[in-house]
Amino acid sequence: MELKITFLIDNTVYLQNLKAEHGLSIMLEFSKEKILFDCGQSEAVLDNAKNLNINLMDISKIVLSHGHYDHSGGLLSVLKYINKEINIFAHPAIFGKRYVAKNSLSNIDLDNKRYIGIPDSQKTYEKHGALFNLNSSSVYLSKDIILSGWIPRKNDFEKVEDEFVKEIDINKSDNYIIHDEVDDDNAIIVNDSDGIIIISGCAQSGIINIVNRAIDLTKKQRIKAIIGGLHLSSRDDYYVNQTISELKKYDIDLIIPAHCTGLSAMCKLREAFNEKCVFGSVGKSLLFK
Repeated sequence: MELKITFLIDNTVYLQNLKAEHGLSIMLEFSKEKILFDCGQSEAVLDNAKNLNINLMDISKIVLSHGHYDHSGGLLSVLKYINKEINIFAHPAIFGKRYVAKNSLSNIDLDNKRYIGIPDSQKTYEKHGALFNLNSSSVYLSKDIILSGWIPRKNDFEKVEDEFVKEIDINKSDNYIIHDEVDDDNAIIVNDSDGIIIISGCAQSGIINIVNRAIDLTKKQRIKAIIGGLHLSSRDDYYVNQTISELKKYDIDLIIPAHCTGLSAMCKLREAFNEKCVFGSVGKSLLFK
């Protein structure tokens, strides 16, 4: 299988006429099909696609890794641009009301919480052509491309930070804020004949948990690449070092950290994996055969 992967949105950019923002969007091109994985946080995805000569009118599916603004904020702009019905794959929890609250869960500062969820309602997206396929189980997007579904949380260190919270409706008059486990975190798994490619949006569930999910689904041990956000920027040294230690246990050819991985963790990954680690950025393309 020949697969081309291109970063349309990332936190960094080095090429002329492209825009960076805190977010992620990746295009997958294979067998004359194009799948858009996440949409960044703004309409910058449209400008970058145009300047990279990528025609968004050709995309056959859109996948949302989870319902945070930096991955879903550009969705409405994309839908308005393509101006047609299109299948969108995601977890049912993407439309939850999500926030960051700086204090710990036992003392949430609700007056200073910041909304970080998907910007618009499901009805608004559907009005502009979105055909939502919401499923918590794994889904085949094509013959060799799998959407992971819910990621089992199996290890004892990859925990979602206390500052991530969500609002739940108990009844018509009462809402409660509880810890958000980001259950909608999804990854794309390319099940190639000689190994797997894992494409992560933010790895809120933990990249080690995602790797294990990919191996469970494909029964393959060789990892040709791990690409995308690894959610290490806000983590302490123990968490980052433990992640790297666990990653070294796998047969990994290439790691392309991006977005929420964070510069410090990216440098540690580069030191640990040498030339096998290449930083992601807007416009970077990779070809797998």
